[in-house]
Amino acid sequence: MGWNSWNAFGISPRLIEPIIEQTADLMVSLGLRDAGYRYLNIDDGWQGERDSDSRITVDAQRFPSGFKHLADYAHAKGLLFGLYSDAGTHTCGGKEGSLGYEDIDARTYADWGVDYLKYDNCFNRFLPIRPRFEKMRDALNATGRPIFYSLCEWGVDDVWEWGASVGNSWRVTDDLMDHWDSLAHNADDASQLHQHAGPGSWNDWDMLQVGNGGLRWIEEQAHFAMWCLSKSPLVIGTDLRKISPDALALLKNEELIAVHQDPLGKAARLAWHKGPYRVFSAPLADGSVAVVIWNRHTHFNAYFYDDGSQCNYTTATFPIPKKLMNHTEYFKPPPDHHPHTRRRRRLQDERGDTSVPPDDTNGWDPPCKDNPRGNTVQVRLAWFAADMNLDTVKGVRVRDMLLKQDMGTRMGDSFPIDVRNHGARALRLTPVYDGNHQQQQQQQADIVHYA
Repeated sequence: MGWNSWNAFGISPRLIEPIIEQTADLMVSLGLRDAGYRYLNIDDGWQGERDSDSRITVDAQRFPSGFKHLADYAHAKGLLFGLYSDAGTHTCGGKEGSLGYEDIDARTYADWGVDYLKYDNCFNRFLPIRPRFEKMRDALNATGRPIFYSLCEWGVDDVWEWGASVGNSWRVTDDLMDHWDSLAHNADDASQLHQHAGPGSWNDWDMLQVGNGGLRWIEEQAHFAMWCLSKSPLVIGTDLRKISPDALALLKNEELIAVHQDPLGKAARLAWHKGPYRVFSAPLADGSVAVVIWNRHTHFNAYFYDDGSQCNYTTATFPIPKKLMNHTEYFKPPPDHHPHTRRRRRLQDERGDTSVPPDDTNGWDPPCKDNPRGNTVQVRLAWFAADMNLDTVKGVRVRDMLLKQDMGTRMGDSFPIDVRNHGARALRLTPVYDGNHQQQQQQQADIVHYA
């Protein structure tokens, strides 16, 4: 968890030393450090030329005090300091890359006090990907300094199969842009790789776009909830000097952050989908389950009830699979792609259903004309009974993590919940037992073991 300069500043010369210092100050004063955001990362564009000893230098006009100063500044505030480089001759922005200079660059970063390295994949001379990233891994390890190693090779070459042996996190998608289509497509792609993530090694869904203005508020809520359930690194990408109170509150949502930091470390999987509707779930260490219900229908204010009133919601019934708690490896990407081309993975749920398009048109208009209750989505909870002892489990307690509201205990097999177009509901579902404490403890242990 941390902050990165790219989404707000890119390679712009506007990013200068005082802004990094102000951002460090704001991470503390806004409560972000205490919420868990500790890394202060400078992305592409900071590099100067190499000196006579081949050591990389810092752009002295933008960062006159150097990076040892900024690292010390961050450390004094209880933060960690991160940088960007590239496994090619140049960075994606055309600056000096690290290909062929891995050892000396790693030593330089360690000397500066760097705690995090984002390592990109541009200008790579079409050399094999894995050996280039392994070379920097070995160079970082040789320094003796703990440095979080973030692989940014865009999800090519099946990085999820080998990333855990090379780095701490690895990008599994294209860059996340600040608009709806990018968010929706990248989430569909990345969510199918959940089985490769776990404590100490994470699928990286790319940096957050919360607060940057390209997403509607309900889309930002869905975005943050999905990143938390996926256990993707949470790296803020907005200018903290201009952040809105709503965006700040969302980024500091302690209930969603608790799911993100859950010690079980299970990433959310796609439990069910049909047309524009998605249900994602992630088991938690205490036996509860985090669920995101995401309505991906794209049309706003385009449908009306028979009486002429607007219908801004859609209706669907989610037949959640009985084995929602069973996070086995139900999906493995086929190896039918060029090793340097990241493909779009076909959306697939637990049943392997690829019969409907992953996007939300083609016959999935909200049935407002046909259903006067077109403002609710019905979520079936019968799967709890299917996976638990009916003599022990009596229902579930429902907590809305975005609204931070208890929704009561539900004893039946389903309950209705509203999900707006492009919006999501993030729920924590906790089993309710019959009072037999010994049975309850054993059941919770079985759930964690089963997951």
